[in-house]
Amino acid sequence: MSEQAPSEPLDRARRILDEMRTMRDELRVQLHLAGLDARTRWEEDLQPRLEKLEAEIQGAGRDLGESLEARASELRTQLRDLWAKVRPGS
Repeated sequence: MSEQAPSEPLDRARRILDEMRTMRDELRVQLHLAGLDARTRWEEDLQPRLEKLEAEIQGAGRDLGESLEARASELRTQLRDLWAKVRPGS
């Protein structure tokens, strides 16, 4: 195994986190136009989970576990679903 292997989960998680940050920024712009259900989902569920995950990934460093990576991937899917509902033209 190469020396870079331990950072691969961290690199993948950071890419997922970058994608989620982009969606977060775009969601913030669109949520004022969105319905109450989407706004509530964002404010009470997804945004707090994203903030917690960001802190955990940043604090994990090279010791990022598969569980944290899986949670990041799951949250990304949920953010994509919400984004699909509120983006312009949807």
